[in-house]
Amino acid sequence: MKAFLHIVGEDLKKLARYRIISIVAILSVLFGAILIFFPDLDPAIIIYVTIFVMPVIVFSIDLTTDESEDTLASKDKPDAGPYLVLGAKIFASLILLLLPIAIYAIVLGMFRQYEMSYSLFILTCLFSSLIHILIGLSLAIISKDYRMLPLNYIVYIVVFCAAPIFFSAGIIPNKYEYLMLFSPAFLSGVLTDNILVGYAYSDTWLLVISPLLLALWGALLTIFVVFPFFKNYLKEKSNVGFQQKGGRS
Repeated sequence: MKAFLHIVGEDLKKLARYRIISIVAILSVLFGAILIFFPDLDPAIIIYVTIFVMPVIVFSIDLTTDESEDTLASKDKPDAGPYLVLGAKIFASLILLLLPIAIYAIVLGMFRQYEMSYSLFILTCLFSSLIHILIGLSLAIISKDYRMLPLNYIVYIVVFCAAPIFFSAGIIPNKYEYLMLFSPAFLSGVLTDNILVGYAYSDTWLLVISPLLLALWGALLTIFVVFPFFKNYLKEKSNVGFQQKGGRS
């Protein structure tokens, strides 16, 4: 547990050093103010940006800086396993994302008087954010170099995020919703929209399958992309450290 908390603290310090915490805080306050001063604006749009786009961009950049500066593995905890390191980094990311989610919950409750389950709202946003953190890490892993990362952002936003936003705005008819089940953003939007409305208006099958498919997305990305990367990275660092020790003996 001490090793886990140590890595979480290190990651939060790094996010602060790169001003990522400051950027997220500023955006959170700005978006919260927009929700207050523009009462006719659908809050789902801002929430979507926060849980669909922000985790993907912020935490893919976070992993990229870790790779470039060789700070992915904790120098104080070199023997930490891949599950521990991955879990600690995701936990630190969720702590940061809890800030905008909490601000939105306060604004919706105090200024918009939304009648909904705020605990369920926060849990759903964190769950959706978790999946999109894994997407961001996966994009950084498969990009290979900095030039490919912006292109992958564009592809992700156009293919996975645009359609759910259009659907939520009523531009895409309801009869086409089953075609978007491949999109984690759409699945997250289904859950978020139903909570914001305050009652379950979507079909029961869609409400049941959405969290299951989101969990499946997270499991597949973790098993086939994110965890193998962390495992190989830490293994390489361990081998380098062993060779260096051997060279000094």
